[in-house]
Amino acid sequence: MYRSVLVIFFFYLTWVGVFAHSVQLPSTDPFYVPEAGFENEPPGKILRSRILPKNSLASLSPSNPKNIRTIYQLLYRTNDGLNLPVASVTTLIIPEGANLSRVVSFATAEDSTSPDCAPSYTFQLEMNPKNVWAQSEALHMNAILDQGWCIMMTDYESPKGFFGVGAMEGHAILDGIRAVLSSEKLTRLRPNADVQMWGYSGGALATSWAAQLQASYAPELIILGTAIGGIPVDQNATFNLIQGSVWNVMTFSVFHSYEKQYPDVASYMNTILRPELRAKYEHISNFCLSTADLATIDTVSAHSQALDMRTYVTRPDYLNDPIVKRHLETNRVGQMDTPIMPIYMFVAEKDETVSYKDVLNLYTKWCSSGANIQFAKDRSATHTSLLRAAGPSVIRFLERVFDKADRDAGCHSITTDFTV
Repeated sequence: MYRSVLVIFFFYLTWVGVFAHSVQLPSTDPFYVPEAGFENEPPGKILRSRILPKNSLASLSPSNPKNIRTIYQLLYRTNDGLNLPVASVTTLIIPEGANLSRVVSFATAEDSTSPDCAPSYTFQLEMNPKNVWAQSEALHMNAILDQGWCIMMTDYESPKGFFGVGAMEGHAILDGIRAVLSSEKLTRLRPNADVQMWGYSGGALATSWAAQLQASYAPELIILGTAIGGIPVDQNATFNLIQGSVWNVMTFSVFHSYEKQYPDVASYMNTILRPELRAKYEHISNFCLSTADLATIDTVSAHSQALDMRTYVTRPDYLNDPIVKRHLETNRVGQMDTPIMPIYMFVAEKDETVSYKDVLNLYTKWCSSGANIQFAKDRSATHTSLLRAAGPSVIRFLERVFDKADRDAGCHSITTDFTV
């Protein structure tokens, strides 16, 4: 039943577009701007809050419009990839008949440097094809709500749009969890609520970083389990895989994000980026994850050329500079502590955007360090189809962990055919 509804929902989402109801862009919304002195607060401190109308998350409406009781948004303090203070927003969704002692951190794939691609905003849009990818994850969120579990959906790139900066994304998720667990007076969520995390693709990058930073950055948090799929373990490998495809928009977004986070990358890009193409480069980096936006670059037939970073710089081997190599390695998943919670890891062997070999190596590395991982390798799925198809197995994993029924220790690998 879950799979049938998902296919229908995705078809509807892909082909039906209606105008969004009036929602203020994060780039112009003062709610996202912290007051002076916020940096003196501890990470996870709630700086501001608001309650949205229960029907405001319009992207959840096609399949389950009446399963939400209350929606809260919390602005809180966190740290960026250089451990400098920054504020971000998490959206806490409380379903009808909620179990207020269970919450799932659901990380959508933002994949943009634009603050206006943040899920706190895009999930308020009605079937707008501008955000097809992120909104296709809405059905998974409805499945979580159907269980009576609360959802927190974090803008893990922060309003500064630090896409691909692993420490920023991990900090934001962990500090978002700190914020929601301290919100009992406002939300009635239990301060000792059981927490799990789920992310796919860009959301898996953020969730993986949260998992591997938890022991050192937020040791007081008890995260029971984590589900991560389609993980872009090595961003350099992803750049090479997506070269020449519309997915290559992510290369632009990551590099512009690195420019904003790392001063040495900004200096490097200033020396190699063709000045006459700077505006176009930044414009592409701000796209939300959608084919509708890609069509505005030049023409559909010109995507490959328009999205080839090598045509924007004076150095075709721009990835080989020591500055770039250092930051790509820093942001590679697996450089921090081995996660201590049970993990459900899943990947498509034929994934066209992330390296299957790198995911397999990550699994092996973490397992050799004592991790507890259920690893599902799918033989038939693509990157996008696995996003749609793996939902039921993730829900079953989360349910077992919440119920303390998942007692298998160590690592176990299985081969699946989710899309057959």
